Amino acid sequence: LESMSGLDSLETIGGYFLFDGNPKVQDFRGMESLKTIGGDLYVGRWDGNNSLESLEGLEGLVQIAGGLWLQHNWVLNDLNALSNLQAIGKDLVVENNASLTQLNGLDLIESVGDDLVIIDNASLVDISGVLNIRWVEKRFLVWDNPELPQCEVDAFIELIGEHNIQGEITTYGNSDINSCDE
Repeated sequence: LESMSGLDSLETIGGYFLFDGNPKVQDFRGMESLKTIGGDLYVGRWDGNNSLESLEGLEGLVQIAGGLWLQHNWVLNDLNALSNLQAIGKDLVVENNASLTQLNGLDLIESVGDDLVIIDNASLVDISGVLNIRWVEKRFLVWDNPELPQCEVDAFIELIGEHNIQGEITTYGNSDINSCDE
């Protein structure tokens, strides 16, 4: 698979969509009509996507009934194409995306129906793109993001309110050196 062209009339995926192990695809151009996914969206999972630089082409996506899993996408550098996404029904997982520096594009998400997981993103420095989240149904796990200031993570927990996180809160391995703007 080298591109997503030919899927330009696809508006809905009734179940889950697994996009993993595609070493040549750089973006999702050709899927601009996709509006809803009835299950989980996995962008990467086990093998990742070695050439996926952006989620361009997913600008029309407004709802994911399941979870959003972004894992092992080595050169993914932004999530801006998800700026119209309004609802995630289950987990929000951002894991092991080495080039991702910020989470802008997830600004419209206000709640996470299961776990919120942000782990092992080597270049992540800014989580302001998820600061509209006010409810986490289960666990809040943010760890091993060596460039992400721990003070940002702490401020995010305070903003949500510990009473609005229904499961365990686990944070460690984030930067104690990088500071937050006061």
